Amino acid sequence: MFKLFNLSVRLNNLKQSRTFMERALKARPTDSICCKMQGDHYIIMKDPRNAIKMFEKGAAMNKKCFRCLESLGDVC
Repeated sequence: MFKLFNLSVRLNNLKQSRTFMERALKARPTDSICCKMQGDHYIIMKDPRNAIKMFEKGAAMNKKCFRCLESLGDVC
């Protein structure tokens, strides 16, 4: 789902990217990568505060989630 989400984002298909994100969250609500996807979606929607919250949540779930930490650093 993460790769499909990223592909949809790159193709600027926000509706489809949201669909992939919601599917991933439903299947794995406690996965740090799902939080990363949601944070990325907030960035696309120009909502950095909620993006930061999601990246922090993902990093708290998995201390080794480099993607969450990297994205958090980029936004901050």
